[in-house]
Amino acid sequence: MPWNMTTYPNLLGNSKQDDADADMAAYLPLLNINCSKVLKYFLCSVYTPICSVIVGAVKPCRNLCEEARLGCERVMIQFGFSWPSLLHCDQYPNEQPCFEAPKDGQIINQKSSQQQQQSFQRGSKGDLEDFQCPYQFRVYNTELKYTLKFNSYLHVDNCGMPCKQMLFNMDDQQHIKIIRYYVGILAISCMISTLFTIFTYLIDMKRFSYPERPILFLSLCYFLLSIAYLIGFIDYFFDSTISCNRDDLSSIDGIQQQQSLTRLTPIEKDTNSVDNGRGVRLLVQGTQNKWCVLTFLLIYFFGMASMVWWVILTLTWFMAAGLKWGHEAIEAQSVYFHLASWAIPTVMSVALLVKKSIDGDYITGTCYTGLTDLYVQRGFLLVPNCIFILVGLCLLLSGFISVFKIRNVMKHEGTKTDKLEKFMVRIGLFSVIYVLPQLIIIACLVYEQINYNDWLRWWKRRLCDANDSNYISYLTCSSIQTPATQTQLNGPKYEIFMLKYTFQTSNGNEFAGVNHSVRYLFRKHKNESSDINIDQWLEWETSVFQPALLRTISSIPSDDNDLQAPLKHLNQYGQLTNNENLTSADVCLWATLSLLDDTQRKKLLNTYPNISKWYNDRAISLKSFVQKFQDMNIKKEKTSGKTDKTNSQQEIASKPKDDHQQQVATKAQKQPKTGDQSAQSSKKKEKTQQQHQTENKKDVNPAAVAPDEFLFTQTSEQIEASIRKWNINAEILSTINPNEKIKPKSGVKNVLVTSALPYVNNVPHLGNLIGSLLSADVFARYCRIRGYNTLSICGTDEYGTTTETKALEEGCTPQQICDKYYKLHCEIYDWFQIKFDYFGRTSTKKQTEIAQDIFWKLHNQGYILKDKVEQLYCAKCKRFLADRYVAGTCPDPKCKFPDARGDQCDKCGKLINAVELIQPTCQICKNSPEIKQSDHLFLDLPKLSDTVRSWFEKSVTTGHWTNTAKTITEAWLNEGLKPRCISRDLKWGTPVPLEGYTDKVFYVWFDAPIGYISITANYTDEWKQWWHNPEQVELYQFMAKDNVPFHSVIFPSCLLGTNDNYTIVGNLSGIDYLNYEDAKFSKSRGLGVFGDHAKDTDIPVDIWRFYLLYIRPETQDSTFSWEDLAMKNNSELLNNLGNFVNRGLSFCEKIFNGQLPEIHLDDLDRKLIAQITHELELYTDVMDKTRLRDGLKSILKMSGYGNKYLQLKTPWIKCKGTEDEKKEAGTTISVAINLVYLLSVLLEPYMPLTSLTIEQQLNISHDSPKYVVDGAFHCYLKPGHKIGQAVPLFKRIEKATVEQLRQRFSGKQ
Repeated sequence: MPWNMTTYPNLLGNSKQDDADADMAAYLPLLNINCSKVLKYFLCSVYTPICSVIVGAVKPCRNLCEEARLGCERVMIQFGFSWPSLLHCDQYPNEQPCFEAPKDGQIINQKSSQQQQQSFQRGSKGDLEDFQCPYQFRVYNTELKYTLKFNSYLHVDNCGMPCKQMLFNMDDQQHIKIIRYYVGILAISCMISTLFTIFTYLIDMKRFSYPERPILFLSLCYFLLSIAYLIGFIDYFFDSTISCNRDDLSSIDGIQQQQSLTRLTPIEKDTNSVDNGRGVRLLVQGTQNKWCVLTFLLIYFFGMASMVWWVILTLTWFMAAGLKWGHEAIEAQSVYFHLASWAIPTVMSVALLVKKSIDGDYITGTCYTGLTDLYVQRGFLLVPNCIFILVGLCLLLSGFISVFKIRNVMKHEGTKTDKLEKFMVRIGLFSVIYVLPQLIIIACLVYEQINYNDWLRWWKRRLCDANDSNYISYLTCSSIQTPATQTQLNGPKYEIFMLKYTFQTSNGNEFAGVNHSVRYLFRKHKNESSDINIDQWLEWETSVFQPALLRTISSIPSDDNDLQAPLKHLNQYGQLTNNENLTSADVCLWATLSLLDDTQRKKLLNTYPNISKWYNDRAISLKSFVQKFQDMNIKKEKTSGKTDKTNSQQEIASKPKDDHQQQVATKAQKQPKTGDQSAQSSKKKEKTQQQHQTENKKDVNPAAVAPDEFLFTQTSEQIEASIRKWNINAEILSTINPNEKIKPKSGVKNVLVTSALPYVNNVPHLGNLIGSLLSADVFARYCRIRGYNTLSICGTDEYGTTTETKALEEGCTPQQICDKYYKLHCEIYDWFQIKFDYFGRTSTKKQTEIAQDIFWKLHNQGYILKDKVEQLYCAKCKRFLADRYVAGTCPDPKCKFPDARGDQCDKCGKLINAVELIQPTCQICKNSPEIKQSDHLFLDLPKLSDTVRSWFEKSVTTGHWTNTAKTITEAWLNEGLKPRCISRDLKWGTPVPLEGYTDKVFYVWFDAPIGYISITANYTDEWKQWWHNPEQVELYQFMAKDNVPFHSVIFPSCLLGTNDNYTIVGNLSGIDYLNYEDAKFSKSRGLGVFGDHAKDTDIPVDIWRFYLLYIRPETQDSTFSWEDLAMKNNSELLNNLGNFVNRGLSFCEKIFNGQLPEIHLDDLDRKLIAQITHELELYTDVMDKTRLRDGLKSILKMSGYGNKYLQLKTPWIKCKGTEDEKKEAGTTISVAINLVYLLSVLLEPYMPLTSLTIEQQLNISHDSPKYVVDGAFHCYLKPGHKIGQAVPLFKRIEKATVEQLRQRFSGKQ
């Protein structure tokens, strides 16, 4: 520095510059390695002080000294030196005038006059541009790349933000503590809510189909997001080591200091860090802290994923409402939904990780993004959220517009719209609940965008105002010395940030359905584990009562009968009104009624006395609802040990004792014997084992089942009515002469049952069986035990492309293929005990006659069109290719399945024309076909559309259609019917009789359903009494969902178009698919169990029938599982049904020598009879509605009542007591044996061989009279009846067997 710019003596007492230069030479090594950028300026200010108007040398600022020391002292320590005491920084001032480091080549000691005159404007950045990072915030490890950002172009490198002195933390820590606890409580609440939602949904997850399935994944996202906030809350008690660095990054010996500070309190740590290290803990930046990265990913990834899932929810809603897609078609796109929902957040999260744009959030104790970078916040938070909300709202609005149009049309036509409106309310309410919090979050982000820079200025000023504190005592504040008239600045508001965090977690609390939640809580109580009646009331409340009441409340114009009708139904048929015990249906119905205001509610309660009494009684019960629920849990805990012991003893009692007895049980299942044969084959050893088994049962502790565990819900009037029926002899079932053809009868219910015709050349798998054939067999058997005049017919579908294709493959004629596979079908169905009154074929003369007759009548009525069709022609094969001869890529842009057939895509389920396929190939020669025109015939479905719709609306009102069947049919009708081609260029089929088309055959979808009629005609010449008699005959049809359109739209159109008074389906049971271990059955890959292999598993046929019916996919796709099969066999059959039957028979055989004692009913006997009568009523109700799965569960529930009844009555003890106790024991056994007989009758449709075995053990001969199931429990077997020998019905399926079978049918590897 020139001599005329310095002043001496300097601060160290050197009076000459040469002396100063000599002393400064000791620091040349430090200057050469540039350990600190400000070292030279500091040394100059000390050794060669600048000349100024101030008398004497101007001292360096303390900040300048500290920065020089912090940069170089660590280097000096490595070589055994320390910072010179002469240069100790405490001796230098912290306020002007003092010497600072130069900026832009100038020496700054005070602000220029222009700067002093500049007013402090809100939103200006001039006061931030001259910001120099205080040494306390400096990060000397440049690899960490810390940056203090003000905006996209203004930032300070290697500078961090103080952990406890940034924005919110200037005043005190009390606000932070409040926010931490608040966010922690929200996180816990969100976790519990979402976990409860997920858990309750997973109880029966398959019930929740698209478009509502995304709600489950939304819950999952919010559950994981709440975990992150919970982690941050817990970290508060560990000194915030996630959001704040563990070490003092700005100190020289931060690591050593951290070790010495571990024993200090948080305040002492901060004070020690400032006083000794001259630095503070900084907020985490980047990806160095693993816990920080984890919480960031949980919050950001799953927060973005939840937004995408909400968009998908609105998309599926639009697809269902606007595009008329069915849930199975929407579900086919689920792979794309998952790809979008997980890929988009993944890409965005990876981008932020690469940018290392992760910041510690001291408020919540977690890490997030965009907290210190407005552009990152804008690009990765604000803009995506706005886009997702905008897209979702557009889809939502479009869907609602479409649904409102449909609703108006339905209202105009007089069609009920309750379910449609219920669906609209559910989707709309959920969307509002989700969108509103998201809009608030967006508003909070905009608030941060607008005010962030002003918060930084406020923060900077507060730092300078705190210069005299121990916290920040070395900050240079010259750059903010502004006039007193400057604009007032404020920091961020706690309330806004608390609002943001509130709504980031609150959405997770909105996903649980009320009815599902309440039902789950009550399922903890054993008495409500599988009550079909309660399920029906809950469904009625959701689908009928609640929408009607909400329309009344919201003043939507509607007919007064809209609410009066369900109220009358509840008042008249509400069996819940007289229940003594609180149920989940009570809670939901009571809560819905409570939505009415006092005046409305008082008016209706005065009108309907039954509702009034029930409502007031439940108002008292609900006051103690929480206590009741707690009592349920306490009782469950107290009795769990006893129950486990009882179950274990019952399992031991029902389990065969050795291999010999297992063989006996298996043999009894496979080959039922007569009573005489059983008696002759019984051996002494077997008798001894059964006696030992009975002794084990005798030792069961009667206290293991508490009295209040066995609760009956029938009133005294219902009990008396049931006892009157018990004392009346049941109606005897009329016998059927097997040599006579079944014909409709006057004055009785005539039921015609059909099963979808199986393709002749396909070996049926388990899904085919339960989808149609087995279900039809069970229902037909049920109709017979009900006394209905029933005809059950089925047969093989033998015409069409598939048969021709198979014949080409095997080198034989189509007829030979049909003959071969028809025999195989018959063998399979015989083994499965599927018995039709007639099992025929479609390749018959009757088929040709009837199909051509229907065609001519349609032609004469003007419903047949002629047109040219562009068709695929194979030049090499020299033939037009039928649909089954062509494969290619599905033309639907949403699907693009590469192996779609020429008539239908197996993936999306849409019907397509072969010429629409992308890159089609001939399945015969594998060449690419060309398109040529061919003349064909069409059924004019648009002309029949109104007729079909009117018939459908009447049929679903008067008959029983599954929801799947109704949904698919409605989708077809709403989309609009189109002409369908009914002819094909084939040789194997029913010939088209019209001149010019005689070289063609009828298309299989037109021809095959007519097979029901022709098969009946082959059974009886009087077939028209069944098929031209809709006044007397009720037609029930069973099929899987892929066959529904052909039976609900096309086949009825053909019959209606003939105007020939055909019997048309009035009850259609179309169910979903059965998958195999979460995959599809595949004969070619050996995946799954097919009909010709089931008998080789050594599992009795009745077990197969039982399990398939237990998992029948009545509402959604279900899955066959070997493990589940074994569990259901061992629990439901062995431990429940088999245990009760064997116990009752064994007790009777041992205690009363196999003879039924006299009956003297007491209160508990009467209650059991009433309860069984009630269950019988539910059984007949669900079976009449073709809900076969629920019917089976009713039977199992009855056997469960029987087991509890025996446990409470303890006949094995009372038979040794007084005469009255012996009579009571005798009554118990007689009632139990009658229940065993009833179960044998009810089981016959499901498990015919087991039913026969029970009857043999009851000594019911084949020619004994059978009784009609009439919905009442009668005394079928009178005192004095002699039973046969008791033999265990079922055997255990072991885990080793399960694993062996799973491997065997797992497919080709």
